[in-house]
Amino acid sequence: MKRLVKNVQNGYLLAKHANKSSSTTVTRAMSGSFGHMTKQLIAPSSHVTNQMTRRQNSHMSSTKESKEADSSLQLSYTSYERGKDASTKPPILIQHDLCGRKENFTKIGKQLFHLTKRNILLPDARNHGNSPESSAMSHKLMSGDIVKLLSGLKVKESSFVGFGLGGRIGMYTALVRPDLIDRLVVVSSSPVNTDARFQEWQNLIQSFYVIQTLKSNFDSKKPIADLLQSQEFKLEATKALQPLINSDTYRALFLSNLAKFHASAIRTNPDLWKFPELENFVFKKPVLFLTGDREKAWSISDKDIRKIRYYFPDSHFVKISNAAFYPHLDSQEEFLEAVTSFLETDFQALNNGLSVED
Repeated sequence: MKRLVKNVQNGYLLAKHANKSSSTTVTRAMSGSFGHMTKQLIAPSSHVTNQMTRRQNSHMSSTKESKEADSSLQLSYTSYERGKDASTKPPILIQHDLCGRKENFTKIGKQLFHLTKRNILLPDARNHGNSPESSAMSHKLMSGDIVKLLSGLKVKESSFVGFGLGGRIGMYTALVRPDLIDRLVVVSSSPVNTDARFQEWQNLIQSFYVIQTLKSNFDSKKPIADLLQSQEFKLEATKALQPLINSDTYRALFLSNLAKFHASAIRTNPDLWKFPELENFVFKKPVLFLTGDREKAWSISDKDIRKIRYYFPDSHFVKISNAAFYPHLDSQEEFLEAVTSFLETDFQALNNGLSVED
């Protein structure tokens, strides 16, 4: 990967290649800084990754649902673990977005694995992928699942990278269990509940009904999972969903994950769309809010920044040009530059006025 140069001047975060103009938008960081940093990012030699996937079948019943409402679930996960050259820094936990699954982020997980030399953990959230189903879904419960996973793996602290709802699970966990989070990267999300976010939620619920209607129109003896992944069904669904999901990338991922998430559980938990009010909770460690410039996860208006910094006073902000909800897909190199530099920066040294160079 090309040599990277990171600078902060007058409270602004700059990210650019050393040999070409920046494709990352300059965004006000309000306070705090990455400092001057020159870093060569070169993937080390390949290592055999240790992948562990845990499955737990769950059959829903009224008895189990009442118990699950007050308990955490055992999540399915995949991990990439290094050998003797492993970094001493905390592992990186990557949490997918709503209607996603861990397989959607294996590529970015492997890239961060090589770039940072850290262990990587990719869980499936409840009602997603291979994790158990439950009628109960909330930020609190899904955060509790993460806490249980980290406890079971004896991970005392992690660097959390969350996408969409995954970012909000990370924010909730950081606020209520700050001892478990070393630093936090929130991608295409924030604690700000906007009208745009509510409209996206309504469109998602309508998308579930569209898929249900299409399924009933197909006279097929195929198992439902096979039907949902058939080319004929996907072509019809793509056309039907265009008014509701206008991003080609997001729509394609949504369709590829059909039968991999529990739609009825999502639909019957309407508070999932909004971040809960958590008074008197503050996470004082570094947080990076990152999104594409075509995604309205947050703005640099005083109102949004005050809301974010109420919970996360040491916040940093990056908007990547020509990218939308999934900046790691639209502008992969710029995404990796921003995330890796943030995760590897020694903020304590910067706060003490020391120069950071690798």
